[in-house]
Amino acid sequence: MHWFHGGDRCITTSLDKRIIRWNVKSREPFQILNTQNAFPYCLDSPVWNIGEIGVAMGDGCIKQWNYSNVNSIMRSNKPHNYYDSNVFWKGLSGHIKNIQYHPTRENILAYTTSNGNIGIYDTVKNQCTQFKYYYSNSESVGIYWALDMSSVLGNPHMTDALISCNSEGEIIALDSNKHTSQAIVINSVLERLNPGWINSIKEKVGFMRTCMAIDENRKYIAFGHKDGLVEVYMLDTLKIVFASNYHIRNITSMDWKILGNNIWLATGSGDGKIGIHQLTITIESYSEDKHQIVPSSHIFRTLMKDNSPVSTVKWSHDPDKAIIAAGSFSSFVTVWDISDKKRVSVFTQHRDRVISVCWSRLELDNLFTGSEDRFIYEFDYKDYLCTEPLNSKSICILIVDAVTSSSRIQLEAHALSIAGKALEKNVNHSIKYLLDRLTREEQCDPMVEEYSSTFMTKEERSEDKKGEVIHMMFGDKNDIHQLLAIEAHAMDQRKVEESTVVHSVKNNLLADYDMKLAMDIMQGHYQTMGDGPGMDTPVNISDWIMLALSPMVGKETWIKAMKNQADRLRKNGHYHLAASCYIACSHIYDAVAVYRDHSMFREAIVLAKLRLPVDDPILIPLYREWASDLQSKNEDELAAIW
Repeated sequence: MHWFHGGDRCITTSLDKRIIRWNVKSREPFQILNTQNAFPYCLDSPVWNIGEIGVAMGDGCIKQWNYSNVNSIMRSNKPHNYYDSNVFWKGLSGHIKNIQYHPTRENILAYTTSNGNIGIYDTVKNQCTQFKYYYSNSESVGIYWALDMSSVLGNPHMTDALISCNSEGEIIALDSNKHTSQAIVINSVLERLNPGWINSIKEKVGFMRTCMAIDENRKYIAFGHKDGLVEVYMLDTLKIVFASNYHIRNITSMDWKILGNNIWLATGSGDGKIGIHQLTITIESYSEDKHQIVPSSHIFRTLMKDNSPVSTVKWSHDPDKAIIAAGSFSSFVTVWDISDKKRVSVFTQHRDRVISVCWSRLELDNLFTGSEDRFIYEFDYKDYLCTEPLNSKSICILIVDAVTSSSRIQLEAHALSIAGKALEKNVNHSIKYLLDRLTREEQCDPMVEEYSSTFMTKEERSEDKKGEVIHMMFGDKNDIHQLLAIEAHAMDQRKVEESTVVHSVKNNLLADYDMKLAMDIMQGHYQTMGDGPGMDTPVNISDWIMLALSPMVGKETWIKAMKNQADRLRKNGHYHLAASCYIACSHIYDAVAVYRDHSMFREAIVLAKLRLPVDDPILIPLYREWASDLQSKNEDELAAIW
């Protein structure tokens, strides 16, 4: 809680992830900010409300961010709260991995979860409808509204269909108007309509679909594969029209763009390449009589980003421009103009892998990006234009590296490298000249070492690794993030080494766990939450502190932490505490099992009667087992009662 304005105002933060600015006198909030501590796995913007963004959150929630009130029919004279949002969680569980708004039905969106569930959420009624069908062994790699599929699927009810695909290649169609209806497996339909093609890809070793995409006009559906294969079908006939084997690594993301007569499919790959497939001529020459498709290695455009995998690709909604944005594992977002064949913008503010990108429908040059650093940014790509290259290809690469670096030390090192390259190594010679005139003590100064190491060889840098770590202490926030990552890696190495020793020192592991937990809290990261130091270590104060902090991350992490704690308490013989933890996270049957497995039948029966339905079938076996236990202890009178 922070007080200001002479005590008339205050700002509060809470475990409900909200920051509230209060008017103390009236006891009413001025402004409410709904923050997040989970990964924004997917972003989507509805056609029917261009001032809204939907966020699929990793803590079992869907956030509706109303960043503009341009579509509101009840506007007030007060300035709109840019951070206004609603969080929906009822009926949801697991990480929400994908969402897509309905193209015509307002306030309706479809979602998929990490545990294989698929559902529809009505944001006005705050009502979740989960389909009876779910993926039992894998999660969905995508979900799209296909609308009318009644003709090709031979089902008159499929007039508002959803299509989903999982990583094992199973494609299903669901009737959005009846969640209890049986899902239609599209794989068999594809095999019947394209027998030669489907048989050829099924014979491949490691056959696996990794992503899918349907265009906004609902004419084409595309699938990406683990081996880089891309296949495209007509949505109304499910006949294959195009296949590409240009990529050699897994397809990570796909998106469609129809601009005038051009039909483009963008595909991002694990090798850092983005392919632009031109399908206009292919589809115009398509004939249903043509059954044999040969994969093509020809590509319309190749966009070279870097060596890090592409995580997501999205076309701009601008009807007059061919602009595409791509997020990557290297934490930056790059924007290309296809018509000019060049990279026009690089956004460098994220500190971790970019996992979602969505273009604004309100300001067509703006885009929203989400990352594993848990931040969502909105920015105009023209504010982050690429620096014009010098007269050398190698200098251009150095400039791009410098622009995309988030570390002050790396930026300065890149700047010196660029200067050295541009001035034909004159900077390098000048630095060496100055170093030769310094005393040994002056050469060991941390700042001198930091800048003189810019022109070191790889062998020299590897020998000076300790000095590099020390230099990070003098850097900015991003250098400290890298320093913590190095420390965490060192802890993991120690854990592996100590696990191979017969008489390992458990105290060292516990101390490392405490330190890693503290470092995660410092950074706002919570990977350590719920993991614990191991089942074989005794329960200590750190475990209870971690359990108390786990609600900061979200409900799913709290439940996971509570279950892990219960399992460890059970293994260490603390049965009442273990049962209490199970009860706290509503795992009543597990709590009953703790008492039952250790012949504590009175406790088991009391708990079952209090927290389970009256006619629950577990009660009769409990009474029988208790009677057998009493009889074995020669307490026949009590045994006869039960």
